[in-house]
Amino acid sequence: MSGNLYKQRFCKVLFLILAFVGLILLDACSGDEDVNPDNNVLGLPQVVSELYPDGSSAGELKGKFTYYGTKLLEIYYNPSQKKVFTYTGDVITKIEHYQNSVIRFEHVYTYTDGKLTQYQNNDKLTGDLDFITYTHQEDGTIAYQQTFSFNDTPNWQKEGILTFQNGNLIEDVAEFMFTNIEDEYNIVINLIEYDTHVNPYKNILGYSALLNLKGTIGNENIISDYTYTSSYKNDVQYAEAISGKEYEFKYDTKDRTIQIDRFSNEDIGGELLYLNRIFKIEY
Repeated sequence: MSGNLYKQRFCKVLFLILAFVGLILLDACSGDEDVNPDNNVLGLPQVVSELYPDGSSAGELKGKFTYYGTKLLEIYYNPSQKKVFTYTGDVITKIEHYQNSVIRFEHVYTYTDGKLTQYQNNDKLTGDLDFITYTHQEDGTIAYQQTFSFNDTPNWQKEGILTFQNGNLIEDVAEFMFTNIEDEYNIVINLIEYDTHVNPYKNILGYSALLNLKGTIGNENIISDYTYTSSYKNDVQYAEAISGKEYEFKYDTKDRTIQIDRFSNEDIGGELLYLNRIFKIEY
């Protein structure tokens, strides 16, 4: 065997060995990235605690988040309560909410071309069913039809239009009516404003598509959320009401949200907003 031929074969074998080793290293590195991402860099919440205004641990609900890459696998609250997330590709298709160690609520999401087109929430204990269909319009708005049923009997229906700006839901205008009351309906207008800080849930894969969770799916943080309801009978207005929520935020040195104070009038009514919940976020 000539020296040149030997060198050519040696180089070919060496090249194949190096290529094989390179593929192994690449696969190992990509696997580590999926299983153990630097969640702090991505800004993914690790723990979210909900407290009452006095800040005590009494009544505290603390959720610990588990991820695979940027996919949210589970929110664990305690041995009897958790939420389990199921993905199909990059979208969330099911959320199972366990209470007393059994599935109480089953949230099922259906998509068309990556866009949410159907949502249903099944209450396994009571038999209640919340069913929504979404239609994505050419102008960027989303029309929806919602029906709430008990034992296969519709209790109320709602039809509305969702309007977005910069990836944030800013308006929800809907007509709401009970199915067993004739000639009565409600016009409900929900207006939402945002700041310029990043929503802590923004980087969770697939989360922004969950339109039923409208309070947490935007690109930025909500600072005010007001709902105006006008009630009509025989097309004559006979009542109106306003419910509101406003939010104040605290941020860390990386501009991540670490505390949300929620003010609301929903529990006691009236025009005065009062602090009714505190949310603390750990990364």
